[in-house]
Amino acid sequence: MDTLGDTCLALETYEASGLGKDCRDQYLRIYGFFQAVFLQQDSISQLYRTFLHSQLQININSAWQQLRDLRNLTVGHPIEKKNKRGIERCLISRAMIRNNGLQLIVWEQSRNRDSIENINLAHLYKECKSEAISYLNRISQSFNNQSK
Repeated sequence: MDTLGDTCLALETYEASGLGKDCRDQYLRIYGFFQAVFLQQDSISQLYRTFLHSQLQININSAWQQLRDLRNLTVGHPIEKKNKRGIERCLISRAMIRNNGLQLIVWEQSRNRDSIENINLAHLYKECKSEAISYLNRISQSFNNQSK
């Protein structure tokens, strides 16, 4: 629960200030944003297991999962990420960081070429936050039912 609270504080800062304007600050905020989302998701998953006695089932196409995958690709393993498609390398385009998103340059081994991906971070985060709230509501309802 401490991790959940701490990550809420970090993400409230993102909501209030976005990614900033200075490129040095932007990178720190991007890295922090992705790590805060990742840790928050892990803490919600652990609370879900504890109170509902089951694994949280996440849709592979959900914003929740997309942000986890983006974290792993962009700040978790940008130099060399292995997946089903082979190896990927990723860099965040410094010139294309905006408060609502960013642009990635991703090299895929299977295609042996770069691709450009525009990420609407604000939209993904909004959807992910909505999913997180629904999971927390389930946990809360379960806890309230157990207390009766």
